[in-house]
Amino acid sequence: MNLYKEDNWVEYVKNKTQLFKGLGNSLDSFGAYENNQLVGLVRTIGDGATIVYIQDVLTLSTHRRQGIGLNLYV
Repeated sequence: MNLYKEDNWVEYVKNKTQLFKGLGNSLDSFGAYENNQLVGLVRTIGDGATIVYIQDVLTLSTHRRQGIGLNLYV
């Protein structure tokens, strides 16, 4: 939730249950952690056969410009 809140993704954080359901229904999601704190996230959506989209790429503002987002989806 903190990643989405920090970037003011208001619609995502209005309903925690819906956000977690969306994350759970993603094709894949990967996180970057520092000291057990989630500092970056990427998730993909698609049809499971031919189409894959990167839906979200987020990093905490304190961890930006360090290549975390790039490394999560490369």
